[in-house]
Amino acid sequence: MNLETTKATSSPIAPYTPQLRDRRNPNAWDALYLDQAIPVDPTAKAYMIRDLQNWTRNYLLIPIKLVANIFLAAILILKRLLPWQFHNYRLMHRMAVWFLNHFVTPEACYLIVRHINLGSNIINFLIDNGPNPTIEKSSLYPRTVNDLAENVFLEHDLILYNFVLDYNQAQQEHP
Repeated sequence: MNLETTKATSSPIAPYTPQLRDRRNPNAWDALYLDQAIPVDPTAKAYMIRDLQNWTRNYLLIPIKLVANIFLAAILILKRLLPWQFHNYRLMHRMAVWFLNHFVTPEACYLIVRHINLGSNIINFLIDNGPNPTIEKSSLYPRTVNDLAENVFLEHDLILYNFVLDYNQAQQEHP
């Protein structure tokens, strides 16, 4: 999976290049990128660092969190007060994809798609090497941000919850 398949409008991203080292003022991002304590794909690590360095994280994150939490609280209160339950996962996923395509960096989009694919790989690895290899495996492997519009976030959560429940049952049946 490369970045070009993640966002159709993105231009190729240059790889992360550490700065010249100043021993009196070392760059924390360079240290994080060069740290090998936890093996992480260099492309993913470069994208994470580039995304964390984005000016919007420093200046817009706090107001956006505040507004998002206020909207979330209002929606939750409204849902509790209404006599019927409403949910429109299709609309929610399509809005999320629209937001990702218009307001999120290509690096962050790459990392989101990568996260879902890695989650499927880890679940399938645990099933193959666990107490019951017949547990239903994950087949959720989106390739682009636009693939996320097909209820991928919901499916990702359902796969995780069902895996935990199935794996626990398998451990009890086959200790």
